[in-house]
Amino acid sequence: CDAAQAIRIYDILCGQDEDGARRAMTGLIACKGASDATCNGTRRRRMANDEGTARHLMNSALMLRKLQAAAVVATGEGAKRARARLEEGGKALEHAGVVCFDSATQRCQASSPDSGEHASALMDMRAAADALLYYNGGATMMQRYVSTRTPFMDADVLNSDRKAVDNVVSHDDAVTAVQTLVEDMVRFVHQESLELPHIFGKHDTVMMMLLERLCYERLAPLLEG
Repeated sequence: CDAAQAIRIYDILCGQDEDGARRAMTGLIACKGASDATCNGTRRRRMANDEGTARHLMNSALMLRKLQAAAVVATGEGAKRARARLEEGGKALEHAGVVCFDSATQRCQASSPDSGEHASALMDMRAAADALLYYNGGATMMQRYVSTRTPFMDADVLNSDRKAVDNVVSHDDAVTAVQTLVEDMVRFVHQESLELPHIFGKHDTVMMMLLERLCYERLAPLLEG
């Protein structure tokens, strides 16, 4: 069934019918569900949309990889058209994955850690992350996750770090400030280490990215004064 579907979609992508190719790609990529997931007004509907989109993302990633594998070895104008359309489809898949991931992240942050909704949100984050991990390595999703962590987004944290640097006037001040910051970073990293395995298949890679950014943006300015 999947093979027959892949052949049918590939034939459409090779053709000159732009509207037909666009409809084929729209049906393949879970863009509509991802958009609805961020726009509807009720938590229940958003949760259902997230779950449906997350499940569809991996199927979309699998099909795109099959189609790209066929297009890359083919020749002719039809294959050229298919490759261009599949490239756009890949961008659409990545966008859908990020939107689904962000929506599930909002649900996760708004729910109690021991609630069923929190667990469901983590599963949807994992599904979106796994789809892009399979499709293209998932670097964009990993980078996005790291960049949206509290130490890099929260104004209070950023202002506190800036004040810590400004208030260092002696060696003792520097030692105290570094100790306080390191303790805060350790608490944060410990919390992340509990959730990352539930979200990313390559959670060690994400943790390394997180540690590098923490050291570069929070610790280094304090050490350099």
